[in-house]
Amino acid sequence: GDQVPTMSEQVYVHRIVINAQDEVDIMITKLRDLVIDDKSPQNLRTAFKVIAREFSRDTETQQSGGDLGWVPRGVDEDYEDVFFDLEISELSKPVPNIDNPHELYFFMVSDRADTSLINERHRDILKTGVLQNWLNEERSNHDVHAVFNSEIYDWMLKQLKITTSI
Repeated sequence: GDQVPTMSEQVYVHRIVINAQDEVDIMITKLRDLVIDDKSPQNLRTAFKVIAREFSRDTETQQSGGDLGWVPRGVDEDYEDVFFDLEISELSKPVPNIDNPHELYFFMVSDRADTSLINERHRDILKTGVLQNWLNEERSNHDVHAVFNSEIYDWMLKQLKITTSI
């Protein structure tokens, strides 16, 4: 965990969740009309909030206005290649939701920071990722296995009974 940096490149990310059959063209047109020539972070956030509340199929996204906030690299490995490659105000191409292929995600970045302080929640996610990678590497280097038989099961039950009676 000490190897995880406290500062990192970050982007301010917005996401909308729609169904594959929804009217994507109308959503994109309305977003462009709201942004017009003002690509300031505040205007982009306000415009995306309006679009997310109107078009999003996800209650959480509707309530937050699609605002995911500042996201450092390594926190959302499933989708970060999509939004870190975006220019400010650029809407991503539709990205299938990994958990529900009938849903599509659209991402937009309203701001970018080359170096910014990582908040504790994101830093914990990064630490967990580093630990998981280390464990996976160690597992591949060693033959790790567990034995769980009736003798061990009996011992565990006795320990639980002792603990609960105290």
